[in-house]
Amino acid sequence: MEVDHPCANVSEALAALESQYPRVLDSVIDERGEVRTHVNVFVDERSIRFLSGLNTPVTDASTIVIVPAVSGG
Repeated sequence: MEVDHPCANVSEALAALESQYPRVLDSVIDERGEVRTHVNVFVDERSIRFLSGLNTPVTDASTIVIVPAVSGG
C-alpha cells in the first residue's frame, strides 16, 4: 500500500493509511496509543522500537513495513 500524503513521522503515515483503509490502526496501535506488543513496525528495515517509536521520522523515499507476530503450537 502506498500513502500519497506528505508525512513527517510514522504516526502521521499510519494516520494517512487509516484514512485510506479504515480500522487498520486497530490492528497496529493499542488503546494507549502505542504499537501493539505483537506487532513490529520497521522504517527502512530498522525497528521503530529502537528508533523514536511512532515519532520516527520518514521521508517520501521511506518504506514502512508492518509485521504482525505469528505464534502457535
